[in-house]
Amino acid sequence: MTRSTALQTAFNLPVQDAQQSFRRLLKAMSEPGVMVGLHQLNHGWQPLNLATTSVLLTLVDGDTPVWLSPAVNNDIARQNLRFHTNAPLVEQPQQATFAVADARISGEQLNALSAGSAVAPETSATLIVQLFALERRAGCYA
Repeated sequence: MTRSTALQTAFNLPVQDAQQSFRRLLKAMSEPGVMVGLHQLNHGWQPLNLATTSVLLTLVDGDTPVWLSPAVNNDIARQNLRFHTNAPLVEQPQQATFAVADARISGEQLNALSAGSAVAPETSATLIVQLFALERRAGCYA
């Protein structure tokens, strides 16, 4: 197996690192606008960056179908996601509980994701948009 297709590392201390990552994700999601660092990994599974890889390792498991947009979908990402999380990978965004994309996700792909309903909001998909940088400028993020 070459380096480009080899399995890569996950959390060094799986339980402790996942707990720390979960606490930071909970803070970020419950307090919009709060930036948190996810530093439990040395590198991501290219093309997934460190933060996206941390989010997936923390939130995804064998019961959460994942859709990877073409921009972040390759053998390395698929193999590592399957191995480390046992998550089923789906071909269509409407089948996903979690979807991973970069900022170039199309409107068609966004509209295909499950929005849930007023009766069952838990059936909506969670979209993880991978960015290479996020910085605070004059009270907002750019």
